[in-house]
Amino acid sequence: MWSKGKTVSLIVAGLLIGCKAMPIYVSPQASEIERRPVNTSVPHVPATVTAAASSNVTLSTTEQNAILKEIESWMGTPYAFGKIEKGKGVDCSGFVVSVFKQALSMDLPRQTSELYSTGVQVQKSELKFGDLVFLEGTYKGSKGASHVGIFVGNDQMAHASTTAGVTISKLSEEYYVKHHLGCRRIIK
Repeated sequence: MWSKGKTVSLIVAGLLIGCKAMPIYVSPQASEIERRPVNTSVPHVPATVTAAASSNVTLSTTEQNAILKEIESWMGTPYAFGKIEKGKGVDCSGFVVSVFKQALSMDLPRQTSELYSTGVQVQKSELKFGDLVFLEGTYKGSKGASHVGIFVGNDQMAHASTTAGVTISKLSEEYYVKHHLGCRRIIK
């Protein structure tokens, strides 16, 4: 069961590393915030996410499949600041770094702010499978990149959310549109 103290601890912990807390969505009809435990079973990547999700891809089909397989192995892992352990906990940058290391044998910087200086900038309209999506202002007083996810096609990114753990989210959701900072393509 979540407590107010645990939520505050997660937010404070997120402020220290660069992987910031995502707000808990409250429905206008809800009288209080519903907190549900993170599903620690390993669900499958949604059927709408496929290795051929983007035309004119930069990554080979084999590389895309390796990334998808690695993402799927992390699905449902709860958020944990500063941790990179499948099924136990991971933060947003740890998730991205681990996926690229395991799937493509690439070493990337550990901090979200450093990841934002890696690769080349791409426009949101030019996103391709495997590009990184960055958010800003995901906590009070944040400056620059504060959250990162991996674009998996179909307007979706895989990321480690403080409220849902490793999950797939639509980039068109209001929160992600509001906090969008930019996108980067990692070049091998």
